[in-house]
Amino acid sequence: MKIPEVLFSFRNMRKSFGSVEALRDGSIDIRPGYCHAIVGDNGAGKSTFLKLIAGAEVPDGGTEIGPNGQEVRITSPQDAMELGIATVYQNLALAENRSVAENVFLGNEPRRFGMIRRREMEERAAVALRKITTRDIPIGALVSNLSGGQRQAVALSRAVVDETKTVVLLDEPTAALGIQESRHVLDAIRGLRDTGMGVVMISHSLAHVFEVADDITVFRAGRVTAFLQRAETTPDEVVSYITGLAGAGDTEEDS
Repeated sequence: MKIPEVLFSFRNMRKSFGSVEALRDGSIDIRPGYCHAIVGDNGAGKSTFLKLIAGAEVPDGGTEIGPNGQEVRITSPQDAMELGIATVYQNLALAENRSVAENVFLGNEPRRFGMIRRREMEERAAVALRKITTRDIPIGALVSNLSGGQRQAVALSRAVVDETKTVVLLDEPTAALGIQESRHVLDAIRGLRDTGMGVVMISHSLAHVFEVADDITVFRAGRVTAFLQRAETTPDEVVSYITGLAGAGDTEEDS
């Protein structure tokens, strides 16, 4: 099977906060139609790495390659968005007292002569939701009345409705959700991947990683210690890299 082209390639990314070296060597390739999971213990550097890709933090060093193999520089969330990278953090950043459709388009509503085209907004929001979930989420419902899993679906649909986005970054998308709600979110992640987007997901749940990820990158002590293909590894092997029982000190190429 031919491996899809790389949308973005991040190599040897570094970030320190004062004297604390949070990330020493972070690398990843993001491919269309693939879900890439980033795993590691607390303090391993995975959240810092995600923030560098999202533009929430500025790297101290490293190489960032974007579309068409061109070197890019992401120094702000605006830079990331303009390059086609969407980010969904744990807090989801949803407006509680606005409708599902309004949240899907929050700040990016279709307009004509300065007026919001509400019907178009609702129709496009419904199409975006159908691409990533089979759940019936009322477009006019207030977000405050939705379950945790439904809220995640609304947040994820923002990336789908904006056709300029090619990558979506997910920070612990199933955290604090029950079994059933997590199942719905995992289905939505598959839906995102199936649209052809590149999905990067941080997760502490290896069970969830093994359900939706194609590739797995393990971080430990601020650097990549393993790059694994989900179909060719096991949860026990991933845990051995996370804990340092296997591959300690060895960095594998992430491509």
